[in-house]
Amino acid sequence: MNKFGARNYISFLISHLKLYKEPQVIRSNRLRWLGHIWRSPENNQTRAYTFKNPMGSRTRGRPPTRWI
Repeated sequence: MNKFGARNYISFLISHLKLYKEPQVIRSNRLRWLGHIWRSPENNQTRAYTFKNPMGSRTRGRPPTRWI
């Protein structure tokens, strides 16, 4: 690659070119998506399921092996 090696080159790019690490990008994308959902109407299904407080408890044991 170069005299610095691949790992140092990547850290150089991140620090000097202001490239972001993956967790930061994922977090910012999730927050941006959450902002869209937050501004959606109250009757939107995506908003209802995102902010839903589930009642009851999960079943015990292994989940079923089929989708149907």
